[in-house]
Amino acid sequence: MTRFTPETLARPLLGGPSGARLATGGPQHGIVGGVLAMCLLGVTTLLGVLLQAPCVARGWEQPFASFRMCASPLANGITATTFPDAPGRAPGASTEFSPASAWLVGLAERLGAGAETGDTAFFMVLVLLLNVLAIAAAGIALLLLGRSRGDRVWIPVAFVSPVIVFTLGQTLDPVGVALALWAVVLLRPAPSRVPRSPMVAGALLGLAAFINPLALVVVLALALVLVSRRETTDLIAACGAFIVAVGVLIVLDGRLFGRLAAWWAEAIDRGSVVSLLSYERSLDPGLLTAVSVIVWVLALGIACAVMLAGRSAAPLSLPAVATVLLGLSLLFMPAAPTWNALWLVPFAALAVRHLWVQVAWGLSEAALAAAVHLSDVTALDASEGLSPMWLSVFTLLRLFALAFLVYLATERLRAAPPARMSRDSTADAVSAAAGSDIASSVPGEGPGEGDTARPNH
Repeated sequence: MTRFTPETLARPLLGGPSGARLATGGPQHGIVGGVLAMCLLGVTTLLGVLLQAPCVARGWEQPFASFRMCASPLANGITATTFPDAPGRAPGASTEFSPASAWLVGLAERLGAGAETGDTAFFMVLVLLLNVLAIAAAGIALLLLGRSRGDRVWIPVAFVSPVIVFTLGQTLDPVGVALALWAVVLLRPAPSRVPRSPMVAGALLGLAAFINPLALVVVLALALVLVSRRETTDLIAACGAFIVAVGVLIVLDGRLFGRLAAWWAEAIDRGSVVSLLSYERSLDPGLLTAVSVIVWVLALGIACAVMLAGRSAAPLSLPAVATVLLGLSLLFMPAAPTWNALWLVPFAALAVRHLWVQVAWGLSEAALAAAVHLSDVTALDASEGLSPMWLSVFTLLRLFALAFLVYLATERLRAAPPARMSRDSTADAVSAAAGSDIASSVPGEGPGEGDTARPNH
């Protein structure tokens, strides 16, 4: 005979097959939760702006900018300076390889922003404002992507990430991430509050690719998910718009091969395995770059083949697929600075539901960002800064956290089908009393996206 207790009776209201629909709280509940989450994101972005405040007030001269934790590739490009020449460090960083960053630096030079410190500060404040607006847009898109209550509960993990704090004044990657997330929103399956538009999504991804080529990895993840859903029409439309947008931008820029050559010359940068190997002077940087790129491409290819091998089963889950592919990219690319990790933050928050792993990864990213700044000081003044040994330790800790994040994302590669409403409330209570996972799960609100919530470990 089943024993009913207050716990077993309340469990359906906390997310059982019937209770998940009875206890949603209505639209007003979702609005309040979204506003609170955006306020939390606002606090995080405020911290990122305050981190850049010392350089806005006093300038970006080295090594003082690195001491203040606000040295920036964009500021270096505007002021015609570089990061110190040290093993595993790309002096030019991303300003030459990223077309959007190069265009921004060129515009600043035409306006004379590098001539006076005040002009540079004014221009960097505009960059900060643009990135803050982009982070807000990315937050709204992420709230739209959280289709189930289980997803929405984990969105604050992305909103408080230290990666946001350390990337606001670095590059235009927040803009690229926002474009990529809105492209995903435009491709999500119905029902949706935003109309589907594969062609607009493809164009947004093309723009994002000119900010950071990691957008190509997002395109690959979307392609895998659309193929698993057998939505080839949307895939063709999105890829066509993406190719057209990229082609137009390449024609307007006209320096694609020159930028690839510039990247190859300075492909190795902090945060990667190759950056650690670069301390060995006998190793050729060009060979390290070539091996790293080959291993990265092979890793992505193998991962895609494995994920598509069982496509006859449930459709793939986009957050998990994107987490796996972006995580492998950060592990094997020759350069993996903190701003590249920003692309992983929103997808990992939805795919990896282990709070201690998310906290460990966030702390490792913050430690790596601080270590990179202080190691730049060491290259300029050997008596100050951080020794290479500590930089290696923090880099390895970050790589281990990324590897574990990728491993845990593989647990949720397949989107769980939405649970059906039970016609017998007694059966729900019995299953709840038995403590089954089904009784404590949160079904999705749409096909292919409603992942079953798992308990936190």
